[in-house]
Amino acid sequence: MTRLFLASAIATVAVMHWVVGPDSSAPVLRPRAQLTLFGVEMASDAGVGARGPQGGAEWVETWEWTPGAELPFRPVRKLWVAKAGGERGSKNAELVRRGLGVGHLPQGAGVTPERLRVFAEAASEAQRAEAGLWGTRDLGVGGNRALAFESADPNGLRAGTIAGVALPMHHKEEHQTYSWELAEIVELGAEWVNLIVATRIENVDSNHVPLTSERTPSDHRIRETIALAHELGLRVQLMPIVLIASPGPKDWRGTLAPSNRDQFWRSYDRFVCHMADLASEASAEVFCIGSELASLEQDRDAWNLLIANVRMRYRGQLTYSANWDHFDKIPFWNLLDFASMTAYFTLCESAKEPATMEDLACVVEGWKAGLFEVWRLSHLSGLPAVFSEVGVPSATGALAGPWDYTLDTAVDVEAQRIAFEAFREVLLPHGQPAAGFDGAFLYDYWGRGGEQDKTYTVRGKPAAAEWRKILRDLAN
Repeated sequence: MTRLFLASAIATVAVMHWVVGPDSSAPVLRPRAQLTLFGVEMASDAGVGARGPQGGAEWVETWEWTPGAELPFRPVRKLWVAKAGGERGSKNAELVRRGLGVGHLPQGAGVTPERLRVFAEAASEAQRAEAGLWGTRDLGVGGNRALAFESADPNGLRAGTIAGVALPMHHKEEHQTYSWELAEIVELGAEWVNLIVATRIENVDSNHVPLTSERTPSDHRIRETIALAHELGLRVQLMPIVLIASPGPKDWRGTLAPSNRDQFWRSYDRFVCHMADLASEASAEVFCIGSELASLEQDRDAWNLLIANVRMRYRGQLTYSANWDHFDKIPFWNLLDFASMTAYFTLCESAKEPATMEDLACVVEGWKAGLFEVWRLSHLSGLPAVFSEVGVPSATGALAGPWDYTLDTAVDVEAQRIAFEAFREVLLPHGQPAAGFDGAFLYDYWGRGGEQDKTYTVRGKPAAAEWRKILRDLAN
């Protein structure tokens, strides 16, 4: 069975035209404006027949880019090449190494560990050398603007923290920007923003992950929002997530059960790599490869390929956002730069309704359990550990189940405030992050808020003052 895998376009640069000279098998590089060169992988059991050489083969295409055209990318030349001897001779790997193409390894095609290694090394070489495409990505001094933990201590001491706020990109109106949210996030004292972008699959057993849905902002809006965050002095994590359009009573993204796993992974790979391209184009400092996909986390080979594909198109830091009760089962922490987990721990099951200061001691004990879990995450992964989401809705019952955004109860802004006061007391004792805790994205800052609002935002609520203190301590 033949599979074609076409890497996503990076359309903001002019690159080089790859040709093969008549008297030499060595590539000749000739400048050609407004052309993007793609590496394409082909896995074939039966050869390629009349379209190219028999047996294992690869091909590369040159595509012409015409900005503003209805079909802005058009293939103008195809070149078949037989595989050279040894993995190092892969033409696609050479494209990646020279920064002339974006590599992609096919999900479900039995890619060997050696091939993974060759492509990872090729991507690393290109990024270190700022070759070709990588020379156009402004990631700051030394190419290390992406680093959240810039001066890693050989003794394992904490070298930096993330003082961040999560901003879901939920606006449904195309004209709606995120300018006021970002400005207020800066005013709160944040140094980072986690931009959460959702797509929606149809059912829990669906195999198709669409690039876009009615919940997905446009590519333009994503790039624009990252650029605006940078203008305001924020660093950016881009976190794509999968939601379910028609869930059953107990369905959520942690229980996804695709009926055809190979098909699902090809689709999810395409979605994540597209988002990684946007993160790369806009120079987002961190990219999150997934969030709370508990039922899929043991698909080690699929994750290995996905991470390799993202590494070949994005040179910032990578993380994954695990569920707070499932982070110890993940087999691919060693391939990432830091570990993340959501933090919706039960804080106090016996809290009064509405909550009062008498509940503070109980909530403190809840956060002590949370501190132990983030320490475990750091210990098990061997990486800096961050809360990708720390949120409590301002509703009665939220201290017992902060993960439940559907609470049909009364407004309780004091419960939310107490939760973050206790968070600061436990996670930031004496104004410094506790051992094993490397920062957080406070969840979330979307919506108009106000004292009659039951959602997670602290806008216009007493908990905003607690956020300011937390962000100040994390930023110190």
